[in-house]
Amino acid sequence: FLKRTGLTESHLCRSRAMRHGVAVDIVEKSAPVALPLRKGMLPQYGDLCVALLLSTGSFARKKGLPFTAVSGVGLATAAFPFSEFAFWHTAEKAIQDAMQSFTARPEESSEGKASGGVAIKDAKALFRGRTFLEFVDGWAHHEWMLAESLGLLDTSDPDSYLNDGRINTTGPCVYSPPATGAARILAAHELLTKESAKGNEADALVISSAGLASVSSFHLSNRSQTTALPASASHTGAEK
Repeated sequence: FLKRTGLTESHLCRSRAMRHGVAVDIVEKSAPVALPLRKGMLPQYGDLCVALLLSTGSFARKKGLPFTAVSGVGLATAAFPFSEFAFWHTAEKAIQDAMQSFTARPEESSEGKASGGVAIKDAKALFRGRTFLEFVDGWAHHEWMLAESLGLLDTSDPDSYLNDGRINTTGPCVYSPPATGAARILAAHELLTKESAKGNEADALVISSAGLASVSSFHLSNRSQTTALPASASHTGAEK
């Protein structure tokens, strides 16, 4: 993957340092695990408990709960993912399914729905106008591989990807489904709740994987026009 894309071990270290809020040299000097991967490139681990409450939007409003609508779901599984080494075709398919199923704002298409004609080869179009991207927090190279598959990585300018402020990779998080996926939905919900409190309409794409072969995606939105699927509400903190 590194040879094909021209990326280096330094890119892996920089992305992981940025996501985990540590100095780059801490990642670079961590113990080797399997060349060229180091301990600092692994996902963060920690105790994890996630609770999601699914309801209708009307119920959440009646109870005065902050909520975001789960307005699109996608899942793709490949029996053997390496038709092209380290290229996640399943990620493209899962995201496309999630975007095609959600009810968009009228101005996003003439019919008021996400276009079914978005070509998989133009994966970047699936992110146009999206406010947040909640990414997998696996090994350092997983993030770069996923970014390439979704058209977000320009190998001639990797910094443009690293500096994309929409992308969030939360941690610490046990890297295993379904806990990881639930945690990412919760993180996206909290981001959208904060935007809603500021009076901003926003949406988020949540991408979670179970290795390279299976990828699930969720489109969440706090837009008032979105009514496609049941809402997702959450409570955090022991007092709740």
